[in-house]
Amino acid sequence: MEKKHRILMSEKAIVYFIMTIIVPVAGEFRFYPLQGIFRVSLGTPIFLFFQLWFKNIRSAPAGCAAGVSVVLFRTLLIELSSHTQYKEAMILCFPALFYYLVYGWLFHVCKVRQNLRFPLLAGLLTTGIEIISSLVEIVIRAALYQDKITLSGLLLICLVAFIRSFFVLGLFYIIIFSKVVKAEEALQTKNEKMLFHFSNLMVETVQLKKSLRNIEQLTKNCYGLYNFSKNVNDLIAKRALEIATEVHEIKKDHQRIYTGLVELMKKDETSDYMSIDDILAIIVSSNNSYQHFLGKKIKFAVTVCGKHPLYNAYFLLSAINHLVTNAVEAIEKSGSITLTAGSQLNLLIIKITDDGPGIAERGRKLIFQPGFTTKFDSAGNASTGIGLTYVKDFIEHLGGTIELDQHTKSAKTSFIVALPIDRISEKGGI
Repeated sequence: MEKKHRILMSEKAIVYFIMTIIVPVAGEFRFYPLQGIFRVSLGTPIFLFFQLWFKNIRSAPAGCAAGVSVVLFRTLLIELSSHTQYKEAMILCFPALFYYLVYGWLFHVCKVRQNLRFPLLAGLLTTGIEIISSLVEIVIRAALYQDKITLSGLLLICLVAFIRSFFVLGLFYIIIFSKVVKAEEALQTKNEKMLFHFSNLMVETVQLKKSLRNIEQLTKNCYGLYNFSKNVNDLIAKRALEIATEVHEIKKDHQRIYTGLVELMKKDETSDYMSIDDILAIIVSSNNSYQHFLGKKIKFAVTVCGKHPLYNAYFLLSAINHLVTNAVEAIEKSGSITLTAGSQLNLLIIKITDDGPGIAERGRKLIFQPGFTTKFDSAGNASTGIGLTYVKDFIEHLGGTIELDQHTKSAKTSFIVALPIDRISEKGGI
């Protein structure tokens, strides 16, 4: 705790130090609209920006520090440039101290930082603060040097204060907005990755559930073999019972994994549902990055026809993304992928078409069989060929269908996925 406090104090000290250097220097970029009575410079905008941006510094002490540094810096410049006595130069610059003192104190009293949620109010507050601070400085200068204060001068002070305050606030809000946009983009990217992780887990959960059913059946078969062979051959019967026991243990392990996956995917369902446009946009965004990673040039086109309810993003990502990824991998160097979504009766119809090398006629009937593949690596080794089998099983688990469009030209591959809307939508239909 003490270490954190020391770090915060050192950071605050650095901010104060930088401010006491930048504000006086910026203050020398100035002009005199009132024949020497009042100066318009960049010192005030810089000081205001420091107050807005660095929320860990206190406004009143910051005003004091800025005022002292401005007076000392101007005094030094006047003494060096005009050979004026130090005391005379100090008296000439002394009123600027009150400007920053009043500015910092009013900035704190008016609670400008707490009102940044209301840009117009914040602008009016900072404008008023600058006007009052300028008037204090002008009154002190007038008292010291018998300078006159005119109505036109007061109007000019108000105009300059208004322009400077709203300019700085506008710049501040632009920077904040850009940071918010970047944060939202990063959050969206993170959410997209999470969506893909959950959709992949969902596919694996379906396959695991199918595997549990197969293991259950295998256990029954082994136990049946045990009952059959115990009156024939004790050795075979004993071995069959051992196998049945081992398979049952595997089933229990799978069951624990399955339960863990289901618990892991439990979350607020209201955030699971998205529009079909957003879901397809996520798929395109992900695969667009993938095709750049592979060094390819692929154009994506998305068409959504008709009205649609909100769909379960995990279901559609699990069902569609693998098909689009397959299309990206199938295209050799450049090409196009088209996604079309529409509805027919109570079915969501999604068509994925690519202009890759296509699938030979003899392979079209085997495309969904385990082990069938048209993809080979650089060494000529075939892939496992189980991806489309997984996708088909998952789609059928949802009560849908997937088929290879037999009417497309040989140069194109087109999959048609049909899913029941009442199984994948938020409201159970359009």
